[in-house]
Amino acid sequence: VEVTPLEEMTSGKLCAQVAHAAQLAWESPEMPEPVREAWAADGYRVRVVLPDQESWERTPRPVSIIDAGFTELDGPTETTRAFW
Repeated sequence: VEVTPLEEMTSGKLCAQVAHAAQLAWESPEMPEPVREAWAADGYRVRVVLPDQESWERTPRPVSIIDAGFTELDGPTETTRAFW
């Protein structure tokens, strides 16, 4: 799961956004079934990546979390992305 380099978040908000990205990755129809099975067999481990701004802006991912802005960020704000 990649975390945006464009915003600062508290640790609680960051954890929630990473978890949301992982959940939607699991539910994504784009995730191949062998990858899903391997992820489950590995205990659903998640690696958090902190890309630089250039990488964030030029590299789309299959799952993108857009925060609505009801808590600590102004919305809509892309906070995390998941890929496999």
